[in-house]
Amino acid sequence: YKLADGLLRELGYGWKIVVNDTYSSLLGGQSGLRAVAILHALRIMGKTVLHHSLVYSPLPPHLLADANKLYRLAEESGLEQEMQTLFDGSEEWSIQQAYLHLQMQSLAAFQTQRRRQIPLLSNFLETLAEHIELDKAQTRYPQNEIWLGIHPEQDSPPQNWQQFSPAQRRSLRVFNLDNIQPQLMRAEKSAPESLAREMETQVLRRKSISRVFEQLQGDVSRRSQRMICHHQIAAQPGIKEIHALLARKVVRRGKQATTDSVDYAESWRVINSSQQGVCLQWDGGRASDLQVGELIALLPSSETTDSIHSSPLSTDNKADKLSSIQIGAVVWVEYRCENILQCGVEIISDEVAAVLVEGTTANTEGSRLECLLSIQTPSIAPSLTTKHSGDLSGAEETKDSLPQRTLMAPPHTFQESGSLRVHHRGKSSDWLVKSRLNCAGGFDFFELAPRTINPAG
Repeated sequence: YKLADGLLRELGYGWKIVVNDTYSSLLGGQSGLRAVAILHALRIMGKTVLHHSLVYSPLPPHLLADANKLYRLAEESGLEQEMQTLFDGSEEWSIQQAYLHLQMQSLAAFQTQRRRQIPLLSNFLETLAEHIELDKAQTRYPQNEIWLGIHPEQDSPPQNWQQFSPAQRRSLRVFNLDNIQPQLMRAEKSAPESLAREMETQVLRRKSISRVFEQLQGDVSRRSQRMICHHQIAAQPGIKEIHALLARKVVRRGKQATTDSVDYAESWRVINSSQQGVCLQWDGGRASDLQVGELIALLPSSETTDSIHSSPLSTDNKADKLSSIQIGAVVWVEYRCENILQCGVEIISDEVAAVLVEGTTANTEGSRLECLLSIQTPSIAPSLTTKHSGDLSGAEETKDSLPQRTLMAPPHTFQESGSLRVHHRGKSSDWLVKSRLNCAGGFDFFELAPRTINPAG
């Protein structure tokens, strides 16, 4: 990561030197070379954004400010609209297109995306940038339109133009999303809701597109007040690892369980908490491989393994209670600095059991999969149960609308309207998959309903 980052910085710096030299007596007046240098410098900056996003690292300081300066130089020379062929001859770009692509990357909040989806999203934003026009700000815009402003002297992503002072608005460059909204909506509608892990590098998921759509529209807001915390908690990511933990086996990230004792590989610090979840910080001295869309089990570090067991599976409304353990979904990840990572976890349930599940629908029968069976508690109303496709920031559900029994399964393993057989502590029960509540990437979240077997058939 550091080597690639250093190479990208040097490449960008080299192109900026060329831009500067076109104003000197040696290369003065060579506007064609200046346009090529500005374009390639912006392209290198876009690759730098992508590189940092793949490891959930924040943007380098002054990157956007430098991009703003380069675009202002292009405007002064009247070069921003000219199409330039890249050195490899692969395609033609304009300076404005490269600049808008970079700005949209900075706005897309890649820290909320699955790592394997980020390159696909960057390419998708590249196609959208072709259909956006960048203009100087006017005095006012229609209330029903969203106009985003870029201040040429600030090192920050675009934001709603109304958030700038009247004096700042005079120097803004603005664009709106009207031209790309139909493309975003078509892409979201046609994208698959769930993907097998090996397909994440090839196809965009619906949730990935919807999250970018929300970020570009500025449709993101905090739903509850945070409470500052400073205490340690044991955390175990991964659906298979959590299953092993609940089954009283060793839990080591990426390793096979071998004994009957629980070994917590990761201890996290709780930074703040809210009604929906917690913010965790990892400063364990080595990089964590945590990523967005994974399940994570939370357990106070003072808990012992004796409290981690569940009652036999039942089909009534009694909970399979586990003392103090909570199951959540990782909704964002970001490295604040080297080896210090923070993540947001949305709580799904505090009542869960490790089960083995097999499909009983035709053409789905096979091996038993390690899953987690949950009963929702009325006090926890995760937005994972909202009906917006791919929305983790929707309105809370009411107690009456909460599903009574839910299943967390590996991605792309079961389908809606199918039937399942759940095995737990020597007992089994049959269920129908009522609906898919959400697809987080690292797991699928289903609502189940009891299945009544006809004795005659």
